[in-house]
Amino acid sequence: VQSNYFSMEFTPSAKYTIPTDQKIRQISFNRENIPASYEYYCVPKLSTSAFLTARIADWGKYYLLPGEASIYFADSYVGKTNFSLNNASDTLNLSLGKDNKIIIKRDIIKDYTETKFLSRNIIRDYAFEISLLNNRSEPITINIQDQVPVSTHEDIEVKIADTSGAVLENAT
Repeated sequence: VQSNYFSMEFTPSAKYTIPTDQKIRQISFNRENIPASYEYYCVPKLSTSAFLTARIADWGKYYLLPGEASIYFADSYVGKTNFSLNNASDTLNLSLGKDNKIIIKRDIIKDYTETKFLSRNIIRDYAFEISLLNNRSEPITINIQDQVPVSTHEDIEVKIADTSGAVLENAT
């Protein structure tokens, strides 16, 4: 790879014969084994699927270009991805797809759900239970995100009774 301020030039390691039949052809210039840390990600309110993500630190040294890439994981073809490097930070996140061996449920707990009328005020209590079943043979790391309403109206107040140890971002 030769690089300057405005471009990168890749020299293939093998010679290719490309027919002039005006059909689109693909050739592989380079294959890289890129070290990554892996984490599952889930937002049960939107989808009860767990998605495996690869987090690639120091990705700038791999000469990645925006566009389509074929992704292989554990010697298996996962699929193609289109990624843009415009929104990347020091760590590049790539989705490797959903894993059907991780089962997640988000249920409302009826025993804790109630509506109370006190003078002009209405109090609504909700409780949710998120359960996870890992059918893989190895332990996993998973980031589960859920949502607590954020009030932008001065007459509506949201109180959180229990976060069960979750990290709460008050602003969002």
